Amino acid sequence: MNNGHKAEPDRPNRRDLSGGARLRKTIIRITLLGSAAILLSILTGYAILRVPYVQHRIKTLAIETLEKQWGVTLELEDISGHLLSTLTISEVRLGDPTGTILSADRISIGYQLPMLLRRMVVITRLRIDGLGLNLVRNPAGNWNIADILRSEKPTDDGPQTGTPFKVLVKGLSVTTGSVRIDDSSAQPPQVLQFDDIALDISIKADQVINVDVRQLAFRLDAPRLTLTRLKGRISYDQTDARLTISGVNIETEFSRLLVDSQLLQDRS
Repeated sequence: MNNGHKAEPDRPNRRDLSGGARLRKTIIRITLLGSAAILLSILTGYAILRVPYVQHRIKTLAIETLEKQWGVTLELEDISGHLLSTLTISEVRLGDPTGTILSADRISIGYQLPMLLRRMVVITRLRIDGLGLNLVRNPAGNWNIADILRSEKPTDDGPQTGTPFKVLVKGLSVTTGSVRIDDSSAQPPQVLQFDDIALDISIKADQVINVDVRQLAFRLDAPRLTLTRLKGRISYDQTDARLTISGVNIETEFSRLLVDSQLLQDRS
């Protein structure tokens, strides 16, 4: 029954409003504090790397590690960037008693810092400008990079534990690179010189290793060959040793080729 009173609309509870407002303020405050902490960490990492003492310690650590682990020498001019995600190294030279193995005008490295806690170096992007790679094979058939590729470096006391960190590279690009291959074990000895190298690839490594080649180009004088473009995907399935080449376009000065194929290793 209606006694003449009009039904009043429900009014929002002031306590509910104040509680919702406090929650929004708390969320905003946490977001702002988190953003400020990230920004402060980035600025701190950048500032720390600008300190000459820190630069010197990083240089010393890298040089000592390479010399101890693989018996090679490292020279570099400058380190810049910030410690949290990127480093840029200028005027790099890696060599052994026989000569220079690798040189570069600049190497830029992007990495995931949290993965270091798992003893893994995840390089999200590796860019090398002005690469010079010198591969030498002596008459006995040994390459000058054999010790670097070996996971363990033998010593007089027996095998030594390899590098304590696993390294994973997800992306690699090279600009204005050159590679010289000097093979003294061949009959007759052979020298191959690749110049004007441009490379841009991404790598996904799991049970199946996928390499997406966005660009590969080089010039070879003897025999004469100019690769103007190579683009496509190369996959390797470790479970059945299957190599798959998908949609690989190969272009030279005078020809063009499209490759789609699978190779399966015979394990019988």
